[in-house]
Amino acid sequence: MQLFKPDGALAKADRTAGEFRGFLYGVVRNVALMIERKERRRRRLVGSESAFDPETVEDSEATLSQVFDRGWAEMLAEEARRRLAVRLGEERRDAYTCLELRYVDGLPPREIAKRVGRDVKEIYQLLRSARSEYRAALLDVMAEIHPDCTPDELERKWRELTRVL
Repeated sequence: MQLFKPDGALAKADRTAGEFRGFLYGVVRNVALMIERKERRRRRLVGSESAFDPETVEDSEATLSQVFDRGWAEMLAEEARRRLAVRLGEERRDAYTCLELRYVDGLPPREIAKRVGRDVKEIYQLLRSARSEYRAALLDVMAEIHPDCTPDELERKWRELTRVL
């Protein structure tokens, strides 16, 4: 609703400043933070008028912004995996398969070696090269979303993204 209300975020968008996806991400994140602040204020008011103190209850659920950040990071990671599959092509399909088995399915290298019928040393080498190429694909995706970022800024954003994943 923040996008479409009169004088809302969409009316203030700078059409010359990068991709819309990054703008939309910022709007959604800001709205999520606004909702969280409002909820914290409500909890403080209700908590002071009630015997039940919600601040003492262990909160294991992720905040809205954490859920959004995770979804955003997963979307970027999926796009990077798609690009990596195209980059590697059929001749290097084993490298992509090993990467998926290791980081999506969580299999150890020895199990991957059994599944693809290769020596475990080859699996380590395939994983090493595929990780490097995946990182490059992810940085490419991020560079498109943040075209004005320097390589150092992209590296920082990459580290933040991998922490979320």
